[in-house]
Amino acid sequence: MLLSELTKLLTSTNKVYRVSIKEWRESRSLSQNALFHVWVGKLSEYLISKGRCKADKKFSKDLLKHTFLGYEDSEMVNALTGEISIASLLKKTSDLDVGEMTHFMDKCYSWCLGIGLMLPIPENSEYNQLINQQNQ
Repeated sequence: MLLSELTKLLTSTNKVYRVSIKEWRESRSLSQNALFHVWVGKLSEYLISKGRCKADKKFSKDLLKHTFLGYEDSEMVNALTGEISIASLLKKTSDLDVGEMTHFMDKCYSWCLGIGLMLPIPENSEYNQLINQQNQ
């Protein structure tokens, strides 16, 4: 019933809409976010110590997001001309659910191990608990 009402509403205008329905999941947790930011700081320190670049935290975060999350298209409006264009923007970790954030962090952790950087995983962290649940 709700879907048929939505369909009527969407077809009654001359506009095109994009509608997506996604299973509800909790957003990435503050605990995951805090640990990820610790990792970003450690990665920055590591890259600087290896002389690879002047890697501040923003650079390191964007490096990981570029490599393991990718981009999404976003409609942008030019404030002066009103022109609408599509820009590819890095995906935001705040848009990830708990499972997606765990998967993203797994990829980051593995990559860092591969370059010789051991990241901390506190025993009582939510990330550690989720990894232990996956491994059972």
